[in-house]
Amino acid sequence: MPRKTKEEKKQEEEKVKKYRELTADDITERKDIRDRGKTISSREHRIKMYRFALILCILFLIIIYYLLRLWYANSGFVIGLARDEEKEYGIVLFETLEDAQAGKNYTLQLNAGRIDYIDNISVDWIPKTIDQESNGGSHNKDDNYLAYTFYLANKGTTSISYFYTIYIDDVIKNVDDAMRIMIYQNGERTIYGKRARNGNAEYGTVPFLDENRVCLVGRHHFDPGTIDKYTIVIYIEGDDPECLDPLIGGEMKMHMEIQSERNDRDQNVYTNEVLSHIE
Repeated sequence: MPRKTKEEKKQEEEKVKKYRELTADDITERKDIRDRGKTISSREHRIKMYRFALILCILFLIIIYYLLRLWYANSGFVIGLARDEEKEYGIVLFETLEDAQAGKNYTLQLNAGRIDYIDNISVDWIPKTIDQESNGGSHNKDDNYLAYTFYLANKGTTSISYFYTIYIDDVIKNVDDAMRIMIYQNGERTIYGKRARNGNAEYGTVPFLDENRVCLVGRHHFDPGTIDKYTIVIYIEGDDPECLDPLIGGEMKMHMEIQSERNDRDQNVYTNEVLSHIE
């Protein structure tokens, strides 16, 4: 076999070198392609995860929205007794005077219902004797206000004291700025309203106790056989300076809890808290 000349060897070495360079470039290019593919795949995976998380968040918000709507739709102003009041002290609720006097059909919780759409009115539109218009139950008029009368009786054998609290569960669109809660307790009327923005009490009202409670009121010497009558009236005061268009569509959810003063500690808690809110 003839020996290769130096020129031929040189040409062959150059070919091998070029081949190696091409192979290295090809490997690098393929590696770059794979890396770009991985980057694109990772980006697409992140996008899919973001979309999935966004869909989950939207579904969660929709579920919460409908649960809240259901909560509002199926509940009204509830009046209830604290736990074991009936067992320990014989305190019970009645919806009608007839049942209260007969001592039948008592309950531990009442529901005054709700009004879905309520227009603003003046307190002067509400009869001052509205508590005498009904012997129990709902007696709303033209959906301008919610009115409900019920009775609390002592079926026990001991004279006790009790207090009631109206709690503010939720407020939408600051509708509580113009909301009024009128309470008749055995014929005596008190109107509660949220303080004005300047901090003063609204005309003719007792200010809400705080942002979570309308009031805390005590009743002493509740003797056996005694029946207390309550009428609750809830309305929007149109003469309130804060009764403006932004309140349209607002909602407010409240409930009332009645609890006996079980011991001296409860008496002190009630007395101290009430005194701390007297101006």
